[in-house]
Amino acid sequence: MIRAVSRGLIEAGYRVSVLASDPRTLEAFAAAGLATIVCHHFGRPIRPLRDLRAVAETVAVCRRHEVDLLHTHTSKGGAVGRVASRWLGLPVVHTVHGYPFHEFCRPVQRAVFRLVERALAPMATRLVFISKDDFRYALARRWCRAARCWYIPNGVPIPPLPQPVPDHGGRPLLITVGRLSLQKGYPVLLRAFARLLADYPEARLWFVGDGEQRRELERLAQEMALLSSVEFLGFQEQPLEWLARAHLAVSPSLWEGLPIAVLEMMSARRPIVATSCRGTRDLLRDGVDAVLAPPGDAPALAEAMRAVLADWARARAMADNARERVESLYSEKLMVSRYLRLFDELTSSKG
Repeated sequence: MIRAVSRGLIEAGYRVSVLASDPRTLEAFAAAGLATIVCHHFGRPIRPLRDLRAVAETVAVCRRHEVDLLHTHTSKGGAVGRVASRWLGLPVVHTVHGYPFHEFCRPVQRAVFRLVERALAPMATRLVFISKDDFRYALARRWCRAARCWYIPNGVPIPPLPQPVPDHGGRPLLITVGRLSLQKGYPVLLRAFARLLADYPEARLWFVGDGEQRRELERLAQEMALLSSVEFLGFQEQPLEWLARAHLAVSPSLWEGLPIAVLEMMSARRPIVATSCRGTRDLLRDGVDAVLAPPGDAPALAEAMRAVLADWARARAMADNARERVESLYSEKLMVSRYLRLFDELTSSKG
């Protein structure tokens, strides 16, 4: 999403640099022809001293490169960038990729994150929300004025219309795409898939993605005697190629911002089973575009997968609906055009 917006800004005549710390991220942006800057002190864990150094480093980078406007992403990046912008007196756009507090947080953790986000919200010149739930939440608590808020959902490139998925013949190939992390709910998917095997013993499940939970998930699959039916494929540059080979795409997330992986599933024209978590429920209408199950509920997820596989005509119709929906509402072109309008508004008002 950041890569697409950056390209759009450059094509419109803006000068864009990407400040990040992750080597893979920096390599991906550099390969796309974008200027990159290494942030040595930025990290995902909360470490107050290092985080203050990241703020100071961001300030120094902005001064050295004569930055006119900051665009921050993720809760941690938004905190560092917004504090730095206040120090510099620069306008800052912060995109809320899902608030860090949710129903699966510990109560104390949730309370602390709410206080932090409430304090940071007024520091942004504009807040961009990718999720309607987060947009409504912030406005209802008066964290920001509506005039300073934009709703810009994520978008993906729309490939040529893929062929309809063939009949699975009782041997369905399931796929899930995403970072192997706690929020994605993959242990729940493994438990649900184990239940599904009772009805579809020849079913297979692909995990496309990598992350901190990979070893734990591989160990859980081994303990559940699923390794003959489950394959971990690691990070893949072109997930659509893998989605095109599957019969059913599954997103078992516990919470989301607005999941790119689900948008890719929709664009791939494959039947989808997903959880009705925050973010995902913005994209999919239960029974129209996909079958949804409550997050964290393995039996319900297994039943949803079973229902889709048992009624293949309905599954294909939902896949067609999802494809039409992503084309009309969630294309990368539409997302970039909305960000360009926002940046043009801010830069023109600055003069």
